[in-house]
Amino acid sequence: MPPSDTSSNNPVVPQRNDIQSDLPVEKAVHEQIHVPHKPDATHPANAVAPAQEVVAEVSIPTPVATSATAVSPAPVPHPTPPSDAPVVAEITLSIEQKIELELIHQQGLEKRRIDTQVESAQLFHLRKQHEDELAPLLLDEKLAIEKIESLEKKKHESISTAERRKIEAERWESEEKRRAIEEARWPISEKLEAVVGQISDVEGTFKSIVAEEAEGNARIAKLRTEAKQQELVRDLDAITTEREATEAELEEYRQRRDALEEELRSTLERDEAALAAEHIIDTKIDSARTLYEERVLSEERRKLEIERRETEKGRWEAEDAIPDATNFVEESEARLREVKQKEDAVLAKLKALSGQN
Repeated sequence: MPPSDTSSNNPVVPQRNDIQSDLPVEKAVHEQIHVPHKPDATHPANAVAPAQEVVAEVSIPTPVATSATAVSPAPVPHPTPPSDAPVVAEITLSIEQKIELELIHQQGLEKRRIDTQVESAQLFHLRKQHEDELAPLLLDEKLAIEKIESLEKKKHESISTAERRKIEAERWESEEKRRAIEEARWPISEKLEAVVGQISDVEGTFKSIVAEEAEGNARIAKLRTEAKQQELVRDLDAITTEREATEAELEEYRQRRDALEEELRSTLERDEAALAAEHIIDTKIDSARTLYEERVLSEERRKLEIERRETEKGRWEAEDAIPDATNFVEESEARLREVKQKEDAVLAKLKALSGQN
């Protein structure tokens, strides 16, 4: 056999000597770098230290300072961001907005779940079709296998050669029939297997969607509980403000009623004192010796009477105002009881909601 030509399959790799001969050293580096031939180290004039030899081979220019003082390099300025750079503001969503977003997400999940159910129904229908297609083939295959087993049994029980050959020929025919059935069954079985796998995937997707819907419903319930709590807290703040105002009003009415009652006691005491003073003056008038003395005592009694009348008028005003003040106190106490009942009801609702969390 002639040797095969391997030149096209195995390209010739150039040797190092070939590269050196084609590319001179002087042309392989930059023009500013001079690479001389290595001198003979055995010659006395060429005996230099390795470091000096490297310096001689590659000459690197050294910058020359223009003054006696070394100039340090100028610092590199860092780029500053433009003043009109966009500022990303943090967005805080309210509970109502969060609930709305969750509901939108739930609507998307519901659509996916329905689509998955439709797809699952279609796949189950397709699986039923493939199973119906396979049923007669499986039955024919089973019958063919049973016939082959029966023929094998007859073969062992046969006596003559002709009978055995006839049985073997029948077995060959049954084997071919079985093979044909298998070849017809395999594509359908592959389709059925693929559909079963798709059904498994769809069922997994369906379960995942249902679980995600359950989590979303739990989040929505929690957000609604928080929203209800916030609403109750706002109601509680308003009720607390109303209670404090009612308590201040009640205190004011009580102080006014107490002041009127104190004024009434004071007027009664002054009236009794004035009456006692009048009795004393009357006694003195009865025992007066001169008209002048009588007239002086009478003037004093007149002054006491005028003061007594003013005191009695003050008592009348206090007696008239006390019932109204008492009514104000009672009405304010009734309002305060109602406010406290509302406050207790809100606190009970808040406690119940806290127990749900």
